[in-house]
Amino acid sequence: MKVQVIKLELIQWSLLLKDIHFLNEIQKLKETSHEKTAVFKSRKFGCEKEIFTFVADDFDEKSPGFYDVKLLYQMNVKDEKTKLLRCLHS
Repeated sequence: MKVQVIKLELIQWSLLLKDIHFLNEIQKLKETSHEKTAVFKSRKFGCEKEIFTFVADDFDEKSPGFYDVKLLYQMNVKDEKTKLLRCLHS
């Protein structure tokens, strides 16, 4: 079963419980399992250095079919300006 389905079933089931002793046992179980969960330490700067040992030679090259967006924008702006100037002069 998927985790989300199990969680939903447990929530629905827990709403139907009426036995206070059983509910107390579940509460104790929850508290002890919560204490056992791992607490992650914050990472220090440079903690992952030397993980990458190899990077492809063509890493910095542009991929085939890649278009420089800034260049395309400049070309479009230039085209629009020339179109506007042509309209104004005609």
